[in-house]
Amino acid sequence: MLGRIVRTTIDTRFSFNRGSSNRVQEVQKGGLVAVRIRMMMLGRKHRPYFRIVAIDSRQPRDGRIIEELGTYDPMIKDTDLRVTLKPARVKYWMGVGAKPSERVAVLFKKYMAKFEQQAAQPATPPAEASASPA
Repeated sequence: MLGRIVRTTIDTRFSFNRGSSNRVQEVQKGGLVAVRIRMMMLGRKHRPYFRIVAIDSRQPRDGRIIEELGTYDPMIKDTDLRVTLKPARVKYWMGVGAKPSERVAVLFKKYMAKFEQQAAQPATPPAEASASPA
């Protein structure tokens, strides 16, 4: 009897969706995923610390993430050092349809240009202090 109730619940779960039955099959298989870019809270009481992550929108705030894209530490005095980002990965996720939350969008607007410039600059090789003996 319990199996019958569960089956009925699953069958009627998507009955209110408008559209084709293909959508219902995609949702059941897990093919339809809405990715969001939002902050995941870490830290402790009175000492917040956030990771900026790509996460399935159905996950809770501190749930399983897909990829970490940066960090945000609001307790740092110097505002330029509060945020770290991986601009290539952020652009990738936004290119495939991930939407940032409102607060993350503000951080991207403020800090993305800085991190894009840093990534564009070629890494300077360290000075050769020890010359190889010949």
